[in-house]
Amino acid sequence: MDTQWWRELGSPRLNTLISEALQANPALAAAQATLRQVQEIYAARAGSTLYPQIDADINTQRQRTNPSAMGQVGDPKEFSSYSPGIAVHYQFDLAGGNRRALEALAAHAEYRRYELEAARLKLAGSIATTAISQARLAEHIEVMMTILQLQDLMGFCTGCPVKV
Repeated sequence: MDTQWWRELGSPRLNTLISEALQANPALAAAQATLRQVQEIYAARAGSTLYPQIDADINTQRQRTNPSAMGQVGDPKEFSSYSPGIAVHYQFDLAGGNRRALEALAAHAEYRRYELEAARLKLAGSIATTAISQARLAEHIEVMMTILQLQDLMGFCTGCPVKV
C-alpha cells in the first residue's frame, strides 16, 4: 500500500504542503512518541520474559588488623577482601500468562502504529481535499470573470455590479 498516495496527483506544491504538515504537526509527534514508548516497553518486557536474567557483582572491602588489639606483637596490616557473586533469575511460564501478556503488549504496539498511520493519512487527506477545493474555486472564479468580461464586451451586462 502506498502511504504517499497524494504524490500520484502530480502537484509539487501539494507534495510540499503535505510534507511540511507531516513534519510540523504536534499530534503526529505525540503519536510517534507514544509508539516509541510502547515499543520500548515491549522490548524491555520481552527481554525479561523470554530470557534468563543474570546479575553479577563484586564486593570489595578494605580491612585493617592490629595484632596489638589481640595481645600479639606486630605492626598493623591492611588487606583487601573481594567477594564475587552471580545470580541467575528466570521466571517459568508454565501456564503461558507471561507470553500472553507479551503478546498483548505487541498487539498494543501494533495498534499504536496503525493509529499513527491513520493520523498521517487523515492529515494528508484533509490537506489534499482543501487544496483541491481551493483550486476548484479559483478556477470557478476565473471562469466567471471571463464570462463577465465577454458579457461586458458584447454589451449584455451594462447594469452588472461587477466591472472588470
